Amino acid sequence: HTVTVAICAAEMREELSRNSIVGGVRVETAIQQVEDELAKWQCNKYTHITRAVPVSADHKSVIKLETIFSRPAQDCPVPVAVVFVYFNLDTATGALTYQFEEENVQHEVSGQSLAPGMYERWLDRIIGDKLQVRQLHDLATAFEQTRLEPPPHIEEQADSIPIDPGPRLPTDPAVPAGPGPAGPAGPAPSGPGAAVAVGEAAEVEKTEAELDLSTLLANIFDAADEENELELRHKEVADLLYATPLGLTDWDIKLLLSTATEFETGRIEYKPFVAAAPEIIEGLRKRRAAFEARKLSAAAEAPVTMEAIELCFGEEIEEVARTMREAFGQVDPSSVGTLTRHEFRSCLMSRMERLSLQEVQMLMQMCREDEQGNVLVYEEFPMLLQQLRIDALHNALVETDLAALRIHLILLARRWAFH
Repeated sequence: HTVTVAICAAEMREELSRNSIVGGVRVETAIQQVEDELAKWQCNKYTHITRAVPVSADHKSVIKLETIFSRPAQDCPVPVAVVFVYFNLDTATGALTYQFEEENVQHEVSGQSLAPGMYERWLDRIIGDKLQVRQLHDLATAFEQTRLEPPPHIEEQADSIPIDPGPRLPTDPAVPAGPGPAGPAGPAPSGPGAAVAVGEAAEVEKTEAELDLSTLLANIFDAADEENELELRHKEVADLLYATPLGLTDWDIKLLLSTATEFETGRIEYKPFVAAAPEIIEGLRKRRAAFEARKLSAAAEAPVTMEAIELCFGEEIEEVARTMREAFGQVDPSSVGTLTRHEFRSCLMSRMERLSLQEVQMLMQMCREDEQGNVLVYEEFPMLLQQLRIDALHNALVETDLAALRIHLILLARRWAFH
């Protein structure tokens, strides 16, 4: 029962039949291979279930599986946070790899992976991070809203007085605010228990009103800075921003990240960034809203495809990728395949005749990183350029605003006139 509840609490995808055969390997055999590996992790306090997901067209010989870990309790049978572990079984080589959630590090079974006894602590860390964020946000899922509605507060009165339900918790999104059951004003809660509930509700409302965006971000970043270093890795800052409901699109979050001052170590001093972030976020929201309004009044546009990018920018991307491979090779002569963020940025900046400063800033936000902040698999740079072109066309916030574009060009011309 708890396993079923844990699955329902998570976002589900279509499941691949256990009897299916991929690359000559039965899916049920692949699931059992994953279960054999999980038995070595010794995560006894967690409940888990493993399932296969549909095979992608690009990897027809790879069986993709996902394991969902949860920790249901007697007083909370529906876990408020779960951990996904994604497994890939290469049927051609028999190699089994996995990664935790959206982390970029790929672990290999019987290869480079976590130390024995560390798996449960790793799951604890991910669960803990999610619970910290949930303390500051209302992140209840649709399933939780329908299944976790708190019971009404009951204050027992004398036997001759009917029992009257008190107010529900104000943070319950399933209960609309409005008149009580006894009329527009509703009955006044009575008794010490009701007084405590009302006091707690008032305190919660006061706290939520005082917790503005700046304070909210400061609390989240301070919680992530366990060593009190006042610095976080770029990937940590990005993960925190994506986990916080800021009302921004993926492109806008990358624009926000590009405003942070990043040291050569790949770390960001988050205090100045947090102080400036609310104003930047507000500006991004307004600009996005104006952009969406212009899109509604304009004719419907077809999505930009990879084929269209190849047709328009194919030769340019190929030439830029060639020159960048030369730059990467000078920094990474052993072809390890990873660079520090500073090395990656230096390589991009060394070819400014090929890339604009804005493109460099966005590429720094789009590149994949490991837990140490190193840029992974920079051989994928041509695909990164293609994706940048697509995203830039889909998010032409300034280019489609004629008034803003005119101001931008005038300021740019003035800047060049002074040089």
